Amino acid sequence: MSNVTRLSFNRVVIFSATLSVAWYLSFSAGILRGESAISLLSGFDEARINAIFVDDRAQPNVDELAKLIFRVDKLEAASLDGLADKGSKADSLRLGHAIAIKGKVRSFQRVAVPESLAELLEFKQFFRVELENAGYAAEDTDLVAERPNSSRYVYVKQIPAGLKAGDVISAGAVVIELETDDEAFDVFAVAANRLSWTPGELPSVGLSLLADEGVDIAAVSALAQRNRQSLQSPDSDAFYPMLAAASSIASKNAPQTQTVHPSMLLQEPDKWIGDWIQLEVEIVRVTKVAVTEPLRQRQLGRSAYYQLDAIGDLGNVVIELQRPEGAPVRFENRFPVSIVTAELPEFLAQKMRNDQGESMGVQMVSSVVRVNGFFFRLWSYENERMNQGGQGEQIGPLVVASSMTSLEIPGGDPVGVYRIGYIAVGALIIGLALILFWTRSNRLTDAAAHGSRDRLAAADAAWLKDQNSGEDAQNA
Repeated sequence: MSNVTRLSFNRVVIFSATLSVAWYLSFSAGILRGESAISLLSGFDEARINAIFVDDRAQPNVDELAKLIFRVDKLEAASLDGLADKGSKADSLRLGHAIAIKGKVRSFQRVAVPESLAELLEFKQFFRVELENAGYAAEDTDLVAERPNSSRYVYVKQIPAGLKAGDVISAGAVVIELETDDEAFDVFAVAANRLSWTPGELPSVGLSLLADEGVDIAAVSALAQRNRQSLQSPDSDAFYPMLAAASSIASKNAPQTQTVHPSMLLQEPDKWIGDWIQLEVEIVRVTKVAVTEPLRQRQLGRSAYYQLDAIGDLGNVVIELQRPEGAPVRFENRFPVSIVTAELPEFLAQKMRNDQGESMGVQMVSSVVRVNGFFFRLWSYENERMNQGGQGEQIGPLVVASSMTSLEIPGGDPVGVYRIGYIAVGALIIGLALILFWTRSNRLTDAAAHGSRDRLAAADAAWLKDQNSGEDAQNA
């Protein structure tokens, strides 16, 4: 591998480590478990929230509701979920308390934000989602207070693309309206900042596998919005659950993967996000990345994961990708692929131990592998070669690996090298045999032709002699 390629991966490693720290900082701040969310809703108190539905539940104060959704949307989803895990008991809920809510979508509608307010809040609409058979949880309990004959409502800035009636959604949310009667005290409406989504029908094997493992499909679907961008805080909502799901699936009888050529991920990234794929790459660098945020450690089930910097082969395909800024990125011959895995396969871990020992956080390796896993998205990152050429950031596929198979044989030579050698030798032998056969065949043909010409010449000579003898007899 060239020095240029190796230098480019140096920047990827540094960026990944920085990203892990950034995710930790963004999710460690905010709501503490057991606190009321109202303290973080700047400008709102219980009385102001209560006034939103004071006149008519079917016609809330849209201006105030939009402002509240703006505040709730600024809360980190992971922190809000953490508060919901240990909220108040169901019979002591108050406005502003955080809960976890889940139910089947009955309907949803768009609510327009007044134009003068939309400019200030920077969104023109929000959504009212009606849930049936909904339940909510508080104080680390299972979902309670299901209401089969009535509805609960979730107000949220954005709904997942493709959401439809019959799908199941869940969310960490803030209570904004309660209802009571002689026998019950219950939640009527909540405001959420993000919906977890389980569609009734999933379009790919990969998304079905992820849903079965409890991964939020809304977070996975949202990845397409950030294709060709650097990794960002919202990506972590899909990143860690996908890593954990891939690790879990590795020990199960997973369905057949779909083999993809690396160029397919570059040409149609939106199509492949979350899909269950297989591809072959050459790993060149392994980095152990620490996970320090407790929530992400719980999601992942460990305190570190591995990033594998690899090279994919484009063959004769040449691809140009447009970027948000700068000139298009041109790919030909080979290009970088990033792979993440919760655990290294034994053959790769052994190679690292043999090379430099287990304690090394970053190691150069060389290993050709077949990877089964999920396509995350195209991501961009700083790259030495691209920076020197003034071309901006590098773009490449990011794959979450479930399992890897070595394509090398003992001794470290790739299987493909031997195949090529055997094919070349076989072709040479066959070629020599054909040449010998052709030469011998030509010789036999030439010999037969010479024999025929000699016999013809002898016959012609005998005929001429007879003719001459006859003429001499007549003259005599």
